[in-house]
Amino acid sequence: MAVDPLSMSLGYHQFSAAVRAPGTSGAITPASELWGAPGTRVAHAVLRGRDGEISTLDLCAGGFCLLAAADGEKWVRA
Repeated sequence: MAVDPLSMSLGYHQFSAAVRAPGTSGAITPASELWGAPGTRVAHAVLRGRDGEISTLDLCAGGFCLLAAADGEKWVRA
């Protein structure tokens, strides 16, 4: 099965029990089906805060990054 370049670039998963969502196969996901599972590439979104705007892609540059919604306090504390 051929994989299109966009899916190869964006559909990569980290293979680890620590970051892989239950029920996922670990195979490359077609770019049209990306949904933000743990261990996958973060989607682009513009975030606005006190210091201006930043892309979610720039937040994770160079290391581990945890993005949590307003009700994600337990994730942040962990």
